[in-house]
Amino acid sequence: MKIECYFRTKRRDPLLRKIAGICRELGYGIDMEETMLHIYPCPLAELAIGWRRKNILLSSQWELAGGCDTSQAGPGLHKAVAELLDRIGQENVTNLTVDDSTGYWEHRDFRRLKDEAFRLWLEKQRGQKQEFLCWDLDVYQPEHIPDTIVTSLGRFTRKELEQVDADRFFLWPGPGKDALYYRNRALYDLWTSCHYTPDDPVNESILDNLEKAHWADPELPLPLSAYRELCIVSGHEFQISEDAPELEERYSPGYRKGMVRNRIGSLRFLLPGSYRFEVERLENGSLGSLWQDESIESPQWRVSGFLRESGQNAEYAADFSAMQEVEQISLQNGEARMGWTGDQITCEAVIGPGLYVLNVTYHTPEEREESRALLRQIESCL
Repeated sequence: MKIECYFRTKRRDPLLRKIAGICRELGYGIDMEETMLHIYPCPLAELAIGWRRKNILLSSQWELAGGCDTSQAGPGLHKAVAELLDRIGQENVTNLTVDDSTGYWEHRDFRRLKDEAFRLWLEKQRGQKQEFLCWDLDVYQPEHIPDTIVTSLGRFTRKELEQVDADRFFLWPGPGKDALYYRNRALYDLWTSCHYTPDDPVNESILDNLEKAHWADPELPLPLSAYRELCIVSGHEFQISEDAPELEERYSPGYRKGMVRNRIGSLRFLLPGSYRFEVERLENGSLGSLWQDESIESPQWRVSGFLRESGQNAEYAADFSAMQEVEQISLQNGEARMGWTGDQITCEAVIGPGLYVLNVTYHTPEEREESRALLRQIESCL
């Protein structure tokens, strides 16, 4: 489901400041670029608004246009975007036009939006054979479990997905930020982001959202086992009573408790989900990608990608002649090679015009062998 908008204004900058102020008032994230405003009412979706100057009847005006795909987040988000456009329409704009694939902009019946658009969309998804549903494959892939579907709010068997209700599937299923919203918002973070470590910055918001959900509706089932685990890890006092109902499901939250496949360009590589990504500045001033487990003294994985501008196939760059235990790794649509010397493993993968370099710094021979075993499982996604 999509909702798209078009409008004009003579004064772009004051309007953008006003829109940004409305978003801050509503608690929405915003990111301003030179030609685009990104608005994030919740995870899984953004309203992107771009602009250009245009002369109309000898008058210089700004044309603004944007849109939001609300399918993954749910009917609550769709309603929220429509109401944000209502607020924008009250500002100094003209010719506000909205194209709503669900018809909600015209009828404003939330029950109809939920039943006729989002429930029907979910019904169509149940019969699909894909392993991932409402999941951004560019972020990471959770470990494969046969006959299950990975979603942003949890893992389900195919049979369970046929029965799961919209209130459990969508992040924002209701007309406002009610108990269901806060529970599902916490489930999203528990499943996709949480590392279950004391220093994880997402811990506080998860606990806060679950407690808000309980206070708003004490009868709503919650992932209490995960809540108590996170309270203990974070040193947070229990705020939810022991007799509160448990959300009982086959799989407990936490994709990052297992192995995950990360992606850079056309390469996927396997790491423990506890590893966190950060951008580091290298000695030559360029930026690099670093993965490591910050809770322990783990190996450090530095990964870089380079593309040949000519479009020709890339070639190995490292000198492997002085390395030990050099071995080839076969890839679909490519090849890779790795070896080690001192405290570092070097692996290079050639995939079409792309050269991908993985340097792993380890501390013990055991870490070296574990890292080499992971490197043997790199994949091409070209």
